Amino acid sequence: MPQIGHQTKERACLELVDRLAKLETIDAVRESILGILGDYGVEKLIVTHVPAGKDRLRPHVLLEHGWADWLAHYDRHRYFMHDPVGRHCFSTVEPFAWSEAPIDLDAQPLALKVMDEAAAIGMRTGFSVPVVDLYGYHAVISMGGRAISIDAHERRLLQLLSYYVHGAAVRINRIRRDGPALSQREKEILVQYAAGHRSPQIAQALGINIETVTTHVKRARSKLKTETITQTVVEALRTKQITL
Repeated sequence: MPQIGHQTKERACLELVDRLAKLETIDAVRESILGILGDYGVEKLIVTHVPAGKDRLRPHVLLEHGWADWLAHYDRHRYFMHDPVGRHCFSTVEPFAWSEAPIDLDAQPLALKVMDEAAAIGMRTGFSVPVVDLYGYHAVISMGGRAISIDAHERRLLQLLSYYVHGAAVRINRIRRDGPALSQREKEILVQYAAGHRSPQIAQALGINIETVTTHVKRARSKLKTETITQTVVEALRTKQITL
């Protein structure tokens, strides 16, 4: 099979970065990212916040593919406290191959067992991108497969893409937790208000009447649990349902 060049891979990644802000479901994000990662030999994927201490990993997971059985086994045996990949996420913000994660058998006596069992279910190789958000919380995008191949240039490309995938997963999970997502028309109207336009201008720009604008604003307020248009715009921006 012919090799895919750097330029083709880079273009695909940057196009996905642009699309991620518009995706509204975890399934859509998963499908889109897997279409890119398959070119690197990635077969399994997880996007998760990193738990503290002996916590299970499952409650912190934002998105996963092919990880369910391993995750159940991993949590059942409390493997996070013995996982050298998870431990390394607290000591670096640089992307790394799993083989590069330091192993300290004094601190993590089961570290080799964890890695051997991961390899036995088809994750002989792996690549992780640590993320630290604005509030100091640690997260990681981890990719596993039988033979992942990522060069130095591709590391930076996947690091960039991973940041946006994490952001999209956080945004969608927050919306799913907090309430129903805004419709496309509601988003369009709130973007117009955010730009400083008034209802008559918005109605004219979108080709609808003022009553329709008002109806959509009421629905958006109900969904976001806000009282005023300004509060609604701010909340839509906070949850990343709209961007300026």
